[in-house]
Amino acid sequence: MTQVAQIFEEVKQQALTQVAQIFEEEKQQAMIEATKNASKQIVIRMIKKDYSSEEIASVVSNYSQDNVESLREELMSEERKRQ
Repeated sequence: MTQVAQIFEEVKQQALTQVAQIFEEEKQQAMIEATKNASKQIVIRMIKKDYSSEEIASVVSNYSQDNVESLREELMSEERKRQ
């Protein structure tokens, strides 16, 4: 293999490695966002079914009671605006 071809191949491999790494990072970020969104939707449904903040926080591990209360207040505020 000529030196130019060897350099080209090395650069190509580096670029492919970078693209694969970026893809994996973006995939992980998308998974995190999807999980957060799913958790939020579960919490909203539980709030609407009148579960206590303590119950919700014990079921949805990435939500604290304070997080649940904040979301509950946000939902109540949106509801008041609609009326």
